[in-house]
Amino acid sequence: MCTALFVMAGIVAFVPMVISQPSTESGTAALALAGSITARDGLHYSRWNPASAERVDRILVANCRASTGGLVGVIDGFIIAVEPIDSTLSIACSIGGFGYGPYSLVEVSAGASMVATGDLAIGGAMRIDVQSISKYGTSAALMFDVGMLAQLSLVTRLGVVARNIARARRRGIALPQQLAMGFGLELSDSVSVSLDAIHEAGRGIGVSTGVEAHIAQRLRARFGLSLDAPMLAFGIGYHDGTLGVNLASSWNAATGTMHSAGVEMRW
Repeated sequence: MCTALFVMAGIVAFVPMVISQPSTESGTAALALAGSITARDGLHYSRWNPASAERVDRILVANCRASTGGLVGVIDGFIIAVEPIDSTLSIACSIGGFGYGPYSLVEVSAGASMVATGDLAIGGAMRIDVQSISKYGTSAALMFDVGMLAQLSLVTRLGVVARNIARARRRGIALPQQLAMGFGLELSDSVSVSLDAIHEAGRGIGVSTGVEAHIAQRLRARFGLSLDAPMLAFGIGYHDGTLGVNLASSWNAATGTMHSAGVEMRW
């Protein structure tokens, strides 16, 4: 009995740590950038910053992780889609899941993004997650996130995200609240740099940075570094305007090696 409780405690402590990082929960491109995505625009990053949902094309993005922190037998991935209402407003929804042994987590979210002014986009999202541990029960939590994305100049961008603003609780335990600020800089038409600072209530401030470079007409390379539980990451993406494929790998001092793959379709 004591051994079983010890194992369950380890799962409960380790698995949320693996899936709570913005770099991992937001998909393949975000993983390659080590989570420095708060000021980056695009549907890939809207699970983290709801203001990032694109307002031009219908887009469907699917991501999965082939390995997660050295765990074997993990089921992990999500699908997200956006529907533009007009040039200033879009709605997005997603469903994601994580399963490892007796532990599972399913999250469903819906949100909206709109252009408040020519240089400012704002967004909000509602997330419902259901956590289950076999023979131990199931619990659910409702969380709300808000975000903004501002174009400060032709080459600089600012993003701010506040997650779980209503201080949701599960079984009487407060779920993490997070506040992130990110800066983006376009060094040229083909190279962009991002820098993020993320604070989680009860923890310190994590800092991450990422670089994306267009190394060919349709090929992108991404690199990332995080100082919070040090992470090194890299990835590539291929996009032809309609279809896209992303691959990423990372090494994290706390959770080991991760690999991720994603596809997208626009129409």
